[in-house]
Amino acid sequence: MKNKYMIPHLILTAIASLGMAMIVHADESTNPNLDTTTESVSAPDTGALLNSMEERVPMISLLQEQGLVGIGNDGQLSIRGSISEQQTKAIRAENNDRKAYCEILAKEYGESFKKIQKEFAAEKIKIASPGTFIEDEDGDWVKKGN
Repeated sequence: MKNKYMIPHLILTAIASLGMAMIVHADESTNPNLDTTTESVSAPDTGALLNSMEERVPMISLLQEQGLVGIGNDGQLSIRGSISEQQTKAIRAENNDRKAYCEILAKEYGESFKKIQKEFAAEKIKIASPGTFIEDEDGDWVKKGN
């Protein structure tokens, strides 16, 4: 088994990378209908998954800012309002990639999927912008504070 302290570091690094992409693409996120429907049914590695997820950052950021998408306590995105079919497909693809990414890390580090998923969710929630809907441990939806 690899070092247990590497898992949070890898998750943090990956999410920080996606967080930077959110900042870089913030100006591009004015159109919620961006073509970001890259579907990843079975991405071969973490690099491909991260690239695929990064492509969807502008659209997801905007939907979160608008309160139409929230982050579940499992790290999955949850649709909370009316969005287009294209956006729905992108959210499904994102959730598939997030799940696959956590599965890869769990296998690689000999940890449970649930543990990795929980750490992934915690990091996603941590870097989410204030006002983003998040699901707490009890399953209640709240807006993230400052």
